[in-house]
Amino acid sequence: MSAAPLPISDIVNVTVLLTPAAIAAPFPNQGAVVGTTVASTGPTHANRMIQLPTATAATAMIAMGYSLTSPEYLAVQRYAAQIPQPQYVWIGLQDLTSLSDAAGATVIDVPGTNYTQGDIVAVSQGSPANITGEIEILTVSAGGIPTSIAVLVLNNGTGYSPATGLATVHVSVTNPAAAGLTISLTAVGESPLDALTNNRVFSNVWYGYYSTTAADADAKVMAAFAQSASPVMKFYYNSSTSTIPTFSTSDVASYCDANNYDRIEIGYATTQGGNAPNNAYWGAASMGMEMGLNTGLPNSWFAKFGQTLVGITPEPLSESQKGYLVSKNCNFYANFGPFPMFYSGVMSDGVASSVILFDDVLVYQIQYNIMNDIKENGAYTLDDPGEQRAIHQVNLACQAVDVLGALDSGIWMGPSFQPPLNLVNGQYIPGGYLTQALPMALLSQSARAARALQPIICAIIQKEGAISVQVGVYVQQGA
Repeated sequence: MSAAPLPISDIVNVTVLLTPAAIAAPFPNQGAVVGTTVASTGPTHANRMIQLPTATAATAMIAMGYSLTSPEYLAVQRYAAQIPQPQYVWIGLQDLTSLSDAAGATVIDVPGTNYTQGDIVAVSQGSPANITGEIEILTVSAGGIPTSIAVLVLNNGTGYSPATGLATVHVSVTNPAAAGLTISLTAVGESPLDALTNNRVFSNVWYGYYSTTAADADAKVMAAFAQSASPVMKFYYNSSTSTIPTFSTSDVASYCDANNYDRIEIGYATTQGGNAPNNAYWGAASMGMEMGLNTGLPNSWFAKFGQTLVGITPEPLSESQKGYLVSKNCNFYANFGPFPMFYSGVMSDGVASSVILFDDVLVYQIQYNIMNDIKENGAYTLDDPGEQRAIHQVNLACQAVDVLGALDSGIWMGPSFQPPLNLVNGQYIPGGYLTQALPMALLSQSARAARALQPIICAIIQKEGAISVQVGVYVQQGA
């Protein structure tokens, strides 16, 4: 009788450990179009934004209740018309029936009695819904009758319209007999900035943002918001203000240029007396062009200069007007000879839009590489091997961006660092990136107490597109 063979696991014991899949870094190639149209099944105050595949967005928006003339629909048409077509678009709502946190102007309908200066009055539910908050009694007359009040804070209730009366009850007022105050709110509805703020809280997947209602004054404050938004974003805005292509310095392009905003792209476009209605959505088209070109595929680097804006009519400009626009870092779409071209592809600080975009791609990749490495392999040790692990992840991120075609070998023209770091102005950097850090033996006591690695220095040389070519033709007559 033969015995059963002994198990191989007695000698080779294999344990299978499944490592969770790494989380892919977000890729900044989705745009958002936001307006005030209330569609029957579109975005709501509670459900701020809806993501749609761009290829079917027009059909989906009509099904939601948008019309063929809705500004959001027209903007998405321009966004989706670009080649290559971006994959996704977000549709958002600017709610004109909501209350912002600081509701602004109020009027006293019924003053009530027995209030004293400085009393804090709590606002009740009100009508239609969801209002709570506080107001302050600023001044009173005989009998404790309020003559002026100020809004301290109100929540963002919905369904309101200007001059809606809101009953109040007192809370923590000095005189317990105070009662009877009724007010109306006259500052109702989100501004374009309010909508941007609330939509960014609702979703941080989208990268580009276009408002169908923003005017020049709105663009200035929205640009300031975009500068510090997290995650990073870009705000696209076009203006037909006649002072932009002049020596004026009071226009929106001059303002954003003077403030060195690198998160807003300003464009100049007019509807040319109604002959170019699509030009009203120049910013949406520019956003769609950038989101569509940013495919994430190998060798997908691009510059916006020279590109085509599908569905946008070139702007008739004189040479002097062109000069004024360029001096303000204001983009435009115009005919150069028989060639319609996007010019010049910069943010308001003058930095090429592609530089900002691919910087953002690199930052995302570095962040997610390091976080995935920590999750998979544990914390970095406070020694040279731990530091090298982190440097390796930064190098992998640079390599990923290099595959996109966004980096170039070249001469480093940035700041010099003291040895033992190897980076000085004038140094050649092969491959377009160099990552290093000081030895951990030089780590300060405060950094060690904070359990922080040495700062990693990552120098990159990013590719940039030329916007002019000079050619000298030297002619010899005869042999």
